[in-house]
Amino acid sequence: KSLGDFQVNRHYFANSRIDIDAARLMVLNAASMIDKGGAKHAKKEIAQIKILTPEVAMKVSDGAMQICGGAGLSHDFPLAHMYAWARVLKLADGPSEVH
Repeated sequence: KSLGDFQVNRHYFANSRIDIDAARLMVLNAASMIDKGGAKHAKKEIAQIKILTPEVAMKVSDGAMQICGGAGLSHDFPLAHMYAWARVLKLADGPSEVH
């Protein structure tokens, strides 16, 4: 069976897509606000994006690792690299509580 044949995985894929799309829409909304009035008009949105996007990246890549198991750690697939970068994004800008 393929990974998509399991209902629990389909739920994970659907929820991941929702999270990714929500983050993308937040970024597009903030970009539109910046285009119309400058970054000072989108401070709240920028702060929200700085919190949400690394958390979404970590949640999605961690779930993908759970589904793939040991194969997710293989350097033959991009997942190990994505997981590592998601962790870096989470740490790079400091703790979420600071924003």
